Amino acid sequence: ATINFGAGTHESNARNAVPTKKKVYNGRSDPERFKLHQHGFQLISTPAMAAAKRNEGEAIYEAEITVSRLFPIAEAIVKHHCPGAIRAIAFDHILRNPQRLKEERAFSAKNKNTVIPPPPPVKAESSGLIKPMNNHRLASEPVVPSEPLSPTPLLLRHPSLKLGRRFRHCYSEEQATHEYYAVLAELGGSPSARLIHDKQMNALYHTKFLQGTLPHAHGDYTARSGRSRARQLLEPFTHDEKTLNYILSHRFAIINLWHAFKTVESQPLAMVTWPSSSPRDVSTSRITFPHRVGETYTVHSSDKQHWVYFDQVTPDEAILLKVYDSLEDDPHLARFCMHSAISPDPSLPSRPRESMEIRVLVLWAPNANSSLKEPFVPPHVRIDLDSHTKGIIEAPTKIENIPPSDHW
Repeated sequence: ATINFGAGTHESNARNAVPTKKKVYNGRSDPERFKLHQHGFQLISTPAMAAAKRNEGEAIYEAEITVSRLFPIAEAIVKHHCPGAIRAIAFDHILRNPQRLKEERAFSAKNKNTVIPPPPPVKAESSGLIKPMNNHRLASEPVVPSEPLSPTPLLLRHPSLKLGRRFRHCYSEEQATHEYYAVLAELGGSPSARLIHDKQMNALYHTKFLQGTLPHAHGDYTARSGRSRARQLLEPFTHDEKTLNYILSHRFAIINLWHAFKTVESQPLAMVTWPSSSPRDVSTSRITFPHRVGETYTVHSSDKQHWVYFDQVTPDEAILLKVYDSLEDDPHLARFCMHSAISPDPSLPSRPRESMEIRVLVLWAPNANSSLKEPFVPPHVRIDLDSHTKGIIEAPTKIENIPPSDHW
């Protein structure tokens, strides 16, 4: 398969990609051979994840549904595969659906200069239903499209409202418009309603945390950023600095649970086995934002690397990847798992991949359950309302590429 080396995770480095033909072993022939803590990854059975996806359907693309339904399952699965762990905390997720992303970007480009007219006069009935005037339909009345449409819900994404479910079954612009007007009526022209109107209708068409596949060999965290990320996550939920330092003085790790919504036919995930990994094979991509510094590993090709992928991963399965482990003194224990989306045979017709990654922080400190404030709220769903409504987009101020060394 062809693997892109030298580009890492940030789009600004994509031009540096070096496509290289590599031998990639299909782990399906012996899936039990690869273990999370020895090789850095493991294929596991996850019927509970598949059942949750079936129950929620397309609503799984809503952040609040993922956090409430899938995060607890992911935490239990990951903790089970980390012997001796005291607690597992799901803190982040990414949705991968190239086709959906393409459609949403196309809609945004088409409508970027569109100004939504003010809503028609409406009034709320005593029954709680919204009755639009001037021949506008009830918000609860289904709109039947005149021609087949792509089954992509048009979801409301505004930080002041928990209304994603209202748009779960909207499959046309007309239907979303009626539902949008109903929301304005319910809010009675409040500031929140005005904010929705001011952001224009395309706010309805963006799925949070949605990305395409990442076909560049990389590592999610470095030896420095894995530790700093754990500190950032736990600091708001510990009572004092002493408690935080105590927790982080024990072993902790970050595990990705990679789950496919449909059987994977394209862009499967490939991993480098830990025994064949070397710090000389990675450079550090340091990205400075106004309020934080992030680091990831950019992977470079080596003849010593052993790449593995699993063919036809199903919704009843998942791949666990160890993207960081704080334990440094065991040479046989995997600390990182470098990985990339690949194309084993791009000539074969296949549907775009639909998958999700849930990141889980695993703690081995004895007091990890009792010393943290509850509940833990994932930081990626804690949105600053003022910044969001002003349209502020976090952009890096500096990107540095630090060359390889003899140490992670």
